[in-house]
Amino acid sequence: MYNQLTAAGVKCVILAPTTMLTQQGKRVKTDARDALVIAQCLSYGGYHAVYIPTQQDDSVKEYLRMRDDHKDVLKKIKQQINSMCLRHGHHYEGTKWTTKHVTWLRKLELSPLYRETLDEYMASFDEQTAKIERFDLRIEELASQEHYWEKVKKL
Repeated sequence: MYNQLTAAGVKCVILAPTTMLTQQGKRVKTDARDALVIAQCLSYGGYHAVYIPTQQDDSVKEYLRMRDDHKDVLKKIKQQINSMCLRHGHHYEGTKWTTKHVTWLRKLELSPLYRETLDEYMASFDEQTAKIERFDLRIEELASQEHYWEKVKKL
């Protein structure tokens, strides 16, 4: 809504309700009282404006969501591989999804069609892993930009 209003030439400020100076003890809320409090805060400067994400911020947020979606896909593929192995009596005793575990999966003795099935799962695993690594590098690039550097440093 903020972007639509400013695009229409309307000056707009989004107030953080927790920073608005209000009288303590008044718990009755009505639109009229809320409008009066907002007008007083705007008039006297008794508020802090909320940071409005830029188009760049929004695009970075979408990129991060996309990366999370791919992490969910990778998790599902891992579950499918683990389930297939367990259904056919193959149980790995060590920590799963380490280099050693992945090597064990690739060397499992299976009948031809089972091997082909596992190989397809492993190809999907490799593809998703490579994508996520690529996304992580891009996120590091984005995080090192001047616009985000201070906030990332705090994290």
